[in-house]
Amino acid sequence: MPRAQTDYPLTLAEVLFEELELTGGEILPDPGKREIEEAIAELRSVTSGSPDLVATSGADVDLTDSIWKHKTELSSKLVPKIYQLIHKLPSARSALCLSGGGIRSGTFNLGVLQGLARNGQLGEFDFLSTVSGGGFIGSWLTAWIHRAGIDAITELGRPRPVNKEGEPTPLNPEPKPVENLRVYSNYLTPRKGILSADTWTLIAVYLRNLLLNWLVFLPAIMFALMVPRIWAAIVSNVEAEKHPSLYLWVGILGVVAGGVSLVGIMLNLPSIGNKNWRTAKILAVVVVPLCLMAMLLCLYWLGIKKEPALANLQIGARFWEPFLQDIGAVWGGYRPGWPSFVLIGALVPGGPLLVISLKQPNASAGARIVSVLLVIAAGAVTGILTYVGVHAELVRRLAALCGVRYDQMFACLAVPAIMIVLMIGGTLVAGFSSQFSKAEDQEWWARCGGWSLIIVIVWLVISPLVMFGPMFLVDLRGLFSGHNFGTTNFLRVSASLGMVIRLPSDPRAGRKPAGRRS
Repeated sequence: MPRAQTDYPLTLAEVLFEELELTGGEILPDPGKREIEEAIAELRSVTSGSPDLVATSGADVDLTDSIWKHKTELSSKLVPKIYQLIHKLPSARSALCLSGGGIRSGTFNLGVLQGLARNGQLGEFDFLSTVSGGGFIGSWLTAWIHRAGIDAITELGRPRPVNKEGEPTPLNPEPKPVENLRVYSNYLTPRKGILSADTWTLIAVYLRNLLLNWLVFLPAIMFALMVPRIWAAIVSNVEAEKHPSLYLWVGILGVVAGGVSLVGIMLNLPSIGNKNWRTAKILAVVVVPLCLMAMLLCLYWLGIKKEPALANLQIGARFWEPFLQDIGAVWGGYRPGWPSFVLIGALVPGGPLLVISLKQPNASAGARIVSVLLVIAAGAVTGILTYVGVHAELVRRLAALCGVRYDQMFACLAVPAIMIVLMIGGTLVAGFSSQFSKAEDQEWWARCGGWSLIIVIVWLVISPLVMFGPMFLVDLRGLFSGHNFGTTNFLRVSASLGMVIRLPSDPRAGRKPAGRRS
């Protein structure tokens, strides 16, 4: 958060008033001038938001946006008064503005300057404003005027330059500064040629900058390629070893991480906490714990080998008995059954919402109760969907169909699958609570879904590329060696994605002996 006045950008009112003081000359006494000066002093001293917002916000709320909004509101009220003061100046002022566009803009603006000079209009402007390519030609004109004085404008406007005796100079049809401008317009390599130092300087600068860019981007690319491999190695080790007590705590940490993320989501929900955190804090408190939760729960599921222990459950048992029995089995090293999925899916979003909603005295009790119940119901549905997905062993079936290792396919698809289930749960929460929430709440839920979608897309693009990309490159040898291309794992992966391909039972079927050509 900016701590001083200089940390904020200047408002339009401050810029206009400062320019008026520097270039306006003597301003006639005006009753509104003193009022504007006092208002500008007040604007420059703003260090807090509007009184209404400060009174209703907590001490830990970031008021940066509120302060800037308050400054812009004061500025918008001052700008019309400053314009009125400018119009009361003794003499009218005008400015020549040259737009940007690189060397093409500079060339066009040179013709504009010559035309204005030849018609005696260039010297009538009080100010010169330029940007980019216009700044290139504007700085050239300013330097010429600085060296030769105002006579440079007259010299620029001459149709045909003359020497000191007033005679035309056919060998020098343009003034010397204009001629130098045209000769040295190729400013990157003023002197061309294979042996020119300017040419090789440009090449050296290009190679230097290219190398520096590679030093920045290559480590990031290597890191992006290493992370899926590291994650796959962790998944492979967890899938091969048995440590039930260790992985139980891994699952507990995953639930805690998910709780932290959900608390952050609720704290920023406009109708609940309305903290309005910065993007960096949202990433640290909401997005990263959400992704960490998905990864830890994946490791927990791989590490716990025993199937759910609900075989002795009676049909007429009380409704809470399955939950108690399943919780005891989970602590005993068994995989959780459907009661645990329902319980966690309901309590993780419903618990934080219940605690936060109790701190909102302005909301009616009925609305809070209904909202919590709807969120619990949506979380329970999310838990059921997760249970169905993991017990169907879809990832293992897909790995067998594609002919790849289960741990590699699990590393590619498990985390995105959990994130998709969480997105479905968030959609249910947003839908069930829409009649009790604001439009801003729906936008916040959509933003949370957007971050989750980013994780899903990035994971699904990078992980399969890293895992199966080398396999595809190896399979390319068959395409150039005369063998049939497509009887390998990559083609099976393509078949699993919907391509209708008939794979021969024998991997060598359809291949021609080496050395034979049709």
